[in-house]
Amino acid sequence: MALDFRVHRVAIATREERVPLSRRPEWCHVTPVRQDDGPNPVVPIAYREEFAETMDYFRAVFLANERSHAPCKSPPKPFSSTSATAP
Repeated sequence: MALDFRVHRVAIATREERVPLSRRPEWCHVTPVRQDDGPNPVVPIAYREEFAETMDYFRAVFLANERSHAPCKSPPKPFSSTSATAP
């Protein structure tokens, strides 16, 4: 199976143009939740920065039990997962 390098170039160009969630105004009210592997992870995984950031924001939204488009919009009060409990 031949590898199509045109697709690879498009993927690289898209990645370079990506604006991190932390710099997007619609996500400014969400406090990301970092992955906690404990003090001695058995096998630390070197995630790409953009993946780790996306998952940090996903965790915040999930732990806040948010199931709407609200995290993508600026609410009147701050949105924080620290006061939320896991389902």
